[in-house]
Amino acid sequence: MQKNEHGLWGERIVLDEHSSPRGHRSPGTILSCTLLASSCALLASSCALLVTFCAPMASALQAAEPPPSDTTLEDSIASVGELFDWDEAMGLLESIDPLYRLRGNDGYHQTLESIFMLLKGAGFTEGRAIDGDTLEFIDLGPPKPAWTPLRASLEVESPKVGALLEFDDPSDQNRTFLCPNSFPTAPEGVLAPLARYELGKPAEVYAGTIVFGTRKVEDLFERAVRQGGALGVISSYLGEFNAPDEHPDAIRFAAVPYDEERAAFGLNVSPSKARVLERLLEGGSVYVRVTVGARFSDSRARSLLARIGGTDPDEGTLV
Repeated sequence: MQKNEHGLWGERIVLDEHSSPRGHRSPGTILSCTLLASSCALLASSCALLVTFCAPMASALQAAEPPPSDTTLEDSIASVGELFDWDEAMGLLESIDPLYRLRGNDGYHQTLESIFMLLKGAGFTEGRAIDGDTLEFIDLGPPKPAWTPLRASLEVESPKVGALLEFDDPSDQNRTFLCPNSFPTAPEGVLAPLARYELGKPAEVYAGTIVFGTRKVEDLFERAVRQGGALGVISSYLGEFNAPDEHPDAIRFAAVPYDEERAAFGLNVSPSKARVLERLLEGGSVYVRVTVGARFSDSRARSLLARIGGTDPDEGTLV
């Protein structure tokens, strides 16, 4: 994973425009920033940029000269675009980029709070109102276990190779190799033989091992952990659309199922690290140590709803 031209790890910036200037008959506009889990955690950045787009223009729009009554939607959007503050938007993205964001976890709520404070500082008020620019938090669904990674490492103990992958902070570059819903290990980690996954083998042969294979990590978890009793799984799967030959250090982002009973873990490794493990297995028995630090907490998903009041409430609302 490399930083893009904006200095952000693996983030893709998406700008959505859904606003109508004040000064003529216009419906209100609602912007919903729902930070749900996604494989690349892109939605948080998209929504952050979306609401930042509207934040700095609240006071400016109120003071804008009324446009002609025959102003088109395209003209309205163009006039709003002139008020967009790129520095403000990128500042927000840079502040939330280090946060590991999944449904309801620590980074998720910190991101929503950052957006909330930015909009409030721009003149939005908290709560529902018929008119005016308002902010509202909406809880979505029941509380569920929300997962936050703290640290992780994959070390080859025998033969003595050392650490293949590790991170000590959720903001580290390698944070994506640890699968969401992985359970924490003891501080010293789990030391176990590395077993190669082979199609057709009885699941029980994987009991007490850490299983390495080329199938998707969620498939390995189901077969080796849930059916076979493995301690955890390591997957080197990477879709062809990711061009593994061109990107040998790319790591797939994917979660394992939440399973409190087995309390196991899942890791994703790059093609280059997978080749190291394959060569070691060809030479004989291999023991690896996996250390996982993670935290679960019951939490709700939330959405931050930003409403830009129009001049005529009877015109309805644009969402």
